[in-house]
Amino acid sequence: MAAKASHRSIYDLTKKDLKNRTELKFDTGLKLGANYSDQSGLVSVDAERGAYRVGFDFQREDAVFQYSRKSSAGTFKFRQVVPGMHWEVVPSPVVELSTKLLDGPKLKDSLKLVYDFQNRFAFYTDTLKFNKRFKLRVAGDSKSSDTALCIGYKPDARWVKSVKLVQTAATGPLLSYKVKPADGWRVATEASLRSKVLAASVTYKALAGDAELVLDAAVPLPGSSSKVRLLRKAGVKSAPTVAHPAMLRQIAQGAGAAPAARRPLAPSSSRRCSASTRSRSSSSCWSSSSSSRSGRRAAGRPLAAAAAAEAESEAEAGPAPAAPAADEEDLMQFADRYKWYEAKFAADDMPDWTPGRFVRASQEAPFVRLVTLEVEVSRERVPLRNAYKAAGQRAALRVNGGEARSLPVASPPHPEALNQASLFLTKGDIFAGETKAAREPTSVLAEVSLLVNSKEAPEVYALGPDDIVSVGPFEGAGLDLRSSGVIGAFRFPTVVIFASGSGIATAAALLESPVGSSTHLAPALRSDVRLYYAAPNRASMCLAERFDAWAADLRVVTVPTTTGFMDAWDGDDTLVYDPEATAAIVLTGGDEEAEAAALEVCREAEIGTVREKQQQQQQQPARRRRRMAAALGTAVPAGFPVAVRSACVAIDGAPTDIIVSTYNDATVLMASQLGTLGTVIQAKQDSTLEGKTTFSTAVLLGKRDEPLLTIVARQLVELAHGKGINTPLLCCLALKQHTPEGVRQLLAAVRERELL
Repeated sequence: MAAKASHRSIYDLTKKDLKNRTELKFDTGLKLGANYSDQSGLVSVDAERGAYRVGFDFQREDAVFQYSRKSSAGTFKFRQVVPGMHWEVVPSPVVELSTKLLDGPKLKDSLKLVYDFQNRFAFYTDTLKFNKRFKLRVAGDSKSSDTALCIGYKPDARWVKSVKLVQTAATGPLLSYKVKPADGWRVATEASLRSKVLAASVTYKALAGDAELVLDAAVPLPGSSSKVRLLRKAGVKSAPTVAHPAMLRQIAQGAGAAPAARRPLAPSSSRRCSASTRSRSSSSCWSSSSSSRSGRRAAGRPLAAAAAAEAESEAEAGPAPAAPAADEEDLMQFADRYKWYEAKFAADDMPDWTPGRFVRASQEAPFVRLVTLEVEVSRERVPLRNAYKAAGQRAALRVNGGEARSLPVASPPHPEALNQASLFLTKGDIFAGETKAAREPTSVLAEVSLLVNSKEAPEVYALGPDDIVSVGPFEGAGLDLRSSGVIGAFRFPTVVIFASGSGIATAAALLESPVGSSTHLAPALRSDVRLYYAAPNRASMCLAERFDAWAADLRVVTVPTTTGFMDAWDGDDTLVYDPEATAAIVLTGGDEEAEAAALEVCREAEIGTVREKQQQQQQQPARRRRRMAAALGTAVPAGFPVAVRSACVAIDGAPTDIIVSTYNDATVLMASQLGTLGTVIQAKQDSTLEGKTTFSTAVLLGKRDEPLLTIVARQLVELAHGKGINTPLLCCLALKQHTPEGVRQLLAAVRERELL
């Protein structure tokens, strides 16, 4: 049985590692391959014959089985990965289908579809070729809405072999250029316009036999701050007699790099990790094959982008340590390996936009329709951050791939019971007697009603059954009824709601919110809930058919008016209320004039608790904190045992409350932009030796990996010590952003206002 051997060796100058691959091809069709490294020894082996292929990675203990079949319709591939020999994941294959949609003499079109059952991930690639010289390729996946585009031209001339322009969201625009300047020479260059790095691969195929000398290099373009090494890799592909390891080491040493010493292979038990996370790198068993290389390029690691990323990481890390660099293909040395074991929210990796379906539409007023859609609400498919949770949120919608629209929701948040089954499944629990296996996430559909104005969203206003609808994340946090206490039915037994314009949609969602929702108003438990609805005329009133149902089921009295809130309030003689036990909610849909009229009614009625429109919710806590700070700073009674100083300043453009309280044994400084304590750090004086004072800081609560907060505490305790304050300083820091400029502004505010 005759065999033909081939060898490939690449010496990585950055990692100081010699990687080799040897292949044996037998006349029976059997092909054997082995990958081994100068540092790690034997890495993986694989075997292929006909349509079948198997492989095993000794370091990761991954087994791979692949079956491919070609027919007149296309090529079908079935690949099963067993990560870490965890056979319980079987079956969870990767299925690939390649077919030709067009196969003419001048125009050809090929399509490749891939779905990974283990990671629930799909992607496609469509390639169109014209006249054998022009190529257009489009690629996309199920985890993002971005599309990769490649435009190529292949004149097949000596100095212009091919030219490509690639655009992806991850790498930005890339320009690729290939030439054959002389016999045996081939040069491929790739320029990244975003990272400003030029990468090149030079191949010389003129050595003994079929050997090739390969050199990879990368240099920064003008205007780039990246420190990219000139020579990155050197390698030889040849017969075994040519690609001798000693010769490769001489090549590497001639380039200015010394080979690394062989390190022992770590025990297999220390390299085991979970099946669900290790499967991402399962193709390493035959990583040098052409299919695996194309897969990595498709995943968004072009030559120039990879060089730029490597240079940026080296610049942040500083000088390279004496120990060998971590192997990027060694999962145990992967920099973000700890993230595999972090707790994640359900559906966190699902796409933000999900398909919807048109159900019905009704005309509510001239140029205003109530459009009802069927949307996905499963907690296995929609992450909590994108879900509809509270009245006052707005829905993001696209029709036929057009512009995204933000629309008010007129239906209540969905009850928790709707997601009871999917919430149980998100925990990963199973019943007795069941076997855990890969499965598709469950789907839960529910209806959402939107109030649509023809001027604001004409394509949604004209929506029909044949249109394609995409539903995005629900925007905003909704109405905040907890911080103001309006949610308390016994604290505010009387609630009056002022609504106009699109605010009637929010009012409807608020009144109909189910038990358990953060905006459940519980009108049945209150003595009186009234809705004052202002519209230009009776024909313009929306959702009028719900007024009677609200009165019968929810005990909500609706007072429609066409003359304004003040006239409706003065003309309502049936309302008996206590101003201190009455809360007002203003929902005017952004109409400032109507909002001002509603607030004027509240002032005349002496209603002190007013919850304004949801667009102002982010500003109200800041105003509330400023009132609290002003009260603490100016209304401290005489003889109060704790000295309090306060100020409200802008730091990084955000209102910040600074409050300093001085006790006998400690000083407390609070700087908050969030209305919370934030990270609590204790800073104190340690000792004074030879006229020098030392200080120490300790994080008691909160973020322990944020050095800027520790720097702030140390600077503040030094400032307090300079003012003669020798007691420990307790710093409570709750800042939205941690920037050096914000630190300087905070320290300057404390100094200028003499808060310490």
